[in-house]
Amino acid sequence: MPDLRTRYLGLELRNPIIAASSGLTSTIKGVTRCVDAGVGAVVLKSLYEEQLSSEGAELRQELFDADHPEAQAYADADISLAYGAKNLIELIEKSREVAAPKGVPIIASISCLSEKWWPEYAAQIEAAGADALELNPSMAGLFAGVAPEKLAGHYLSVLKTVNEAVELPVGLKLGPHGIGLGLIIDLLERGAAGVVLFHRPLRPHIDVERLKLSYDLMPSHPSEAGEVIRWIGNLAGRVNGSLCGNTGVHSVEGLIAMLLAGADAVQLASLFYLRGAGFAHKLVVGLEEWMKRQGYEKLEDFVGLLCAEKAPRPEAYERTQYMRSFLGHD
Repeated sequence: MPDLRTRYLGLELRNPIIAASSGLTSTIKGVTRCVDAGVGAVVLKSLYEEQLSSEGAELRQELFDADHPEAQAYADADISLAYGAKNLIELIEKSREVAAPKGVPIIASISCLSEKWWPEYAAQIEAAGADALELNPSMAGLFAGVAPEKLAGHYLSVLKTVNEAVELPVGLKLGPHGIGLGLIIDLLERGAAGVVLFHRPLRPHIDVERLKLSYDLMPSHPSEAGEVIRWIGNLAGRVNGSLCGNTGVHSVEGLIAMLLAGADAVQLASLFYLRGAGFAHKLVVGLEEWMKRQGYEKLEDFVGLLCAEKAPRPEAYERTQYMRSFLGHD
């Protein structure tokens, strides 16, 4: 039987398939379903500071009473933020009971707008027993006109603050915009145990008849995997931290492609929404069967085999526009 074990964020995973942060991992029932299906690790649903702030605003509105200012003061004390991690802490503790006996790491995820809450939530998550922590930096600054170098400084500052607060391995889930290879290399050299490429933000949708703005909740498409493969293929062999692919994997072949490019693990959400978490078992079986056909005994025999440093035609990672003389396509 092929050995599917891999290392991600310094943790040993039984296979490279990770249930990504999503509604599927927001309850103990969902986590149990993923673990039983055979995933290598589970990233719990992210804790979002902006959501907690919104809930706090609603609380302030409900408690507002000019005749009882002490109630207003209580609501204004960011009580929703101070106790915001309570549900996540409980989920971590329950998830550990399910996952630990099967050797499946539980990774918590947080996304904050202000630097104040990153270390606070990280410390609570570590105390609850999470095996690792995934930071999901906000992209708000990017669209507010913040210079790329300032955005990079923010990411590095958040990483430093969190690493000073906990001993957990810390990874970052980055968006596809406003970053560069240099920033990723800096993050990995300055304490990040790994990076996830890429966070898939909600996309605005405009209904031109009803003149209404909403968000596109469509699942990812296999065509989106190409950009992830480009980045991982260029980074593999050049960095020491873990590389995790995310977005666009919808089949065994898509999973294998990410691994060949150099990913140590692959996070999945859309596929599990569409096919059910139980599809993880089919991915495991499919990967094993492919390895047998190719004659590979363990994952490390082929991970990164087609990264930019090893591929016979690395220009496929470098070119961003059509060039028939290189790629030979009409």
